[in-house]
Amino acid sequence: MKKLLLLLAVGALFLCTGCSKKCHCVAKLNGEVVYERSDIVLNDGEKCSDYNSMVSVPLVSTKVESKCLPQLF
Repeated sequence: MKKLLLLLAVGALFLCTGCSKKCHCVAKLNGEVVYERSDIVLNDGEKCSDYNSMVSVPLVSTKVESKCLPQLF
C-alpha cells in the first residue's frame, strides 16, 4: 500500500512538472554558477529543456553549461 501511494505521488509530481509554464535556469562556467534566473515564462509548445545547452572549448579548458528545470511553485 505504501509503495502504491509513493508511486501515485511521484506520478502526480511528473504530471505537474509537465504542465509547468515557468522555468528556473542556471548558467555555469567550469562548474561554478555565474548566472541564475527564475520565472522564465514559456510560450506555447516550449519546454524548459529547449533552453538547455552546453559548450566546451578544449583549447582553453572551458565548459559553459545552461540547465533549465520546471518551476513548480
